[in-house]
Amino acid sequence: MDREQEQAYCLSARRRAMDLLARREHSRRELFGKLRTRLKIASVVPSELTLSEPIPSETIPTDEPNTREDLADVSRNTDELINRVLDQLERDGLLSDTRYVESYVRARRNKGFGPMYIRHQLRGRDVDEQSMALVADVSEAQWLDALLQLLRKRLSSGCFPPPASKDYVKLQRFVLSRGYAMSQWWQVEKLYKSES
Repeated sequence: MDREQEQAYCLSARRRAMDLLARREHSRRELFGKLRTRLKIASVVPSELTLSEPIPSETIPTDEPNTREDLADVSRNTDELINRVLDQLERDGLLSDTRYVESYVRARRNKGFGPMYIRHQLRGRDVDEQSMALVADVSEAQWLDALLQLLRKRLSSGCFPPPASKDYVKLQRFVLSRGYAMSQWWQVEKLYKSES
């Protein structure tokens, strides 16, 4: 890939990245994966061919790669270009893992998920430990409030099931599967009963 093609690729990658970031926050890893799969160089890798097939010389110019090893080199080169674009987006303040984690935690908490569930999901998304510390920054009162809201929605009848009943165990299991700790369950149970 010559310098002009690299510049065109970087410009295309930046535009695509900014389109994606305009919709919602993304982690660097997530944005890298999306750019890598969505941006193809038509002159290098024809869309109808796979890497296992030989590329006919009439499909692309003879000075372009036409073996599997050459395509692997192009792939490494595009990965470097995407990383360069992502570095620039971070310097410009348009891409931030910290902002991504903040928005992810807020959205999941509002949907009734607890801190353990959110940490687990963020680990699966390869978020670094420093950014994941933002989950711990959410106060216990906010987690309890989110859990209380979840229980209000879940208990449409308004009355808490009696302890040791089937419904009680089912509700407790539901809360724990949402990523809340047993201590949070006990606290919210008392809060809910004191409200009623």
